[in-house]
Amino acid sequence: MHLMPYTVTSTPPLTLPVTNSISLSVSDINSYHENGYHVVPNLLSPSQLEQWRTIIFSAVKDRAERKYKLPTQTHNSVKELLLESGNVIGKIAAELEDIDCVRMWCDQALIKEPFANPTSW
Repeated sequence: MHLMPYTVTSTPPLTLPVTNSISLSVSDINSYHENGYHVVPNLLSPSQLEQWRTIIFSAVKDRAERKYKLPTQTHNSVKELLLESGNVIGKIAAELEDIDCVRMWCDQALIKEPFANPTSW
């Protein structure tokens, strides 16, 4: 398999990683098991959310011209976002699943446009 070299695109640096501590209740965990999802209120502050949007949308926009490259390979800030925030998000996921740890891995951004058709999953 021949690997093509890739260029790393400059994107805004991550200045607001997720570092807040989230405590899940037994009710949160039970709700997750019953419904298959759990919404974590205030996981991201408004400024963190805006920064994530900027980073991810920049990588998605640029990705249209770079097929088959992972955003973590072409955008340092996407990689940084996962590395810096993965501990908190991974801890939440592991607690919900009652396992020791979760490895954060991202190879796609799932973006649902408002009023779009239902998602198949």
